[in-house]
Amino acid sequence: MKKSLLVLSLLAAAATQAQAYQTEVMGEVGFAEDVTTAALGATYYFAPVTVKDQPHEEAAFLNRNSSVGVAVGYMDIDGVGDSTVVGAALDYFVPASQFYVGASLAKSTESDTPTVYGLNVGFLPVNGLLLTAGVVGATSTDTTDSTSDAVVGAKYVAKLASGNFYNLEGEVGFGDGKPVTIGGDYYVDNTFGIGAAYSDNLDNDFKRDGTFEVRAKKFLSPMMAIGGSVSTTDGDVGVAVNWTGRY
Repeated sequence: MKKSLLVLSLLAAAATQAQAYQTEVMGEVGFAEDVTTAALGATYYFAPVTVKDQPHEEAAFLNRNSSVGVAVGYMDIDGVGDSTVVGAALDYFVPASQFYVGASLAKSTESDTPTVYGLNVGFLPVNGLLLTAGVVGATSTDTTDSTSDAVVGAKYVAKLASGNFYNLEGEVGFGDGKPVTIGGDYYVDNTFGIGAAYSDNLDNDFKRDGTFEVRAKKFLSPMMAIGGSVSTTDGDVGVAVNWTGRY
């Protein structure tokens, strides 16, 4: 009997370990009219992320796991040429508190291009809700002036009476560019989510050129997922597929 209990305990411990990860790698390729894109990114969590009875996609956020990440993006436009962008990001949940700090940087490898940056501070009044405020902008170049926007945002992940989770998030800017991003996801179960997002920016001609996206992601296991999206920008349709691995 004691041996059986010991075996069961070891199996339970192994199963728990299999549900935790500390590194996440993501790759994506996209295709639109005359445009091909590709991206590769990696995120390292300062402590293991345990996947509990919650959407696998939201595990790190709901558990308040801090992380640092890097990414490389590539774009090839027919008749124009290609470009590469590198970036880094930090998400830090201050231990034993309800505060959050986020930062990001991105830069094209082409000459005379701005560095795009973002800095946010946040507060989590209840579990699953993050309220942020900060600034996003771009540095000046030989041909463009610097830009900056004060931004406020929110992300909320909660459970419906049915037991299914949902995610709502958005950010609004006030300044040079007035960026707006809103999105949401419904989790059919903890492994599969479907959602939509809209992003826009008020350009110098006071015209809107927004992007609408429909997306889905399925975890084949707690450690691996595949996903895809269809988007439209000013009448141009784009399709992307992605893969996520956790270790």
